[in-house]
Amino acid sequence: MLALLPESARLTVLALPTPPPALPAAPAAGPLDARRDYCVWRASNLRYELHALNQRATVAYRWQQALPALLATLPPAVSDPALPSDAASDWARFSYPRLLAQQCADAFTPDDAAQHHLLRLQAEALETEAAALATLLAK
Repeated sequence: MLALLPESARLTVLALPTPPPALPAAPAAGPLDARRDYCVWRASNLRYELHALNQRATVAYRWQQALPALLATLPPAVSDPALPSDAASDWARFSYPRLLAQQCADAFTPDDAAQHHLLRLQAEALETEAAALATLLAK
């Protein structure tokens, strides 16, 4: 009867299903617990770095909000040609506060924002891994 079937059909008829692979033995708890401890430790360090960036972002944001009002209270910039000639003597008094306010408002750069997001994502990933390892170790 098999002789009547084409060659491709004979191979499918004769092929037997393979047994499922054996499950691996449960991993030792020691290395998993060590990895969980490392994840918790590293995530806490990243959160500490993230806290410092959050503080810098908050200060820069507050300076940016206050900058228009601060600049409005200062006299015009020294480079203004409409100023009288004696205004050049007040350069340090007028330009330094303007420069300081601008630098404080620009203290949080786009690179800092990218670093903030990277640190946050790394900390969240490590915290998720630590939670998964804790669940695995609890079983």
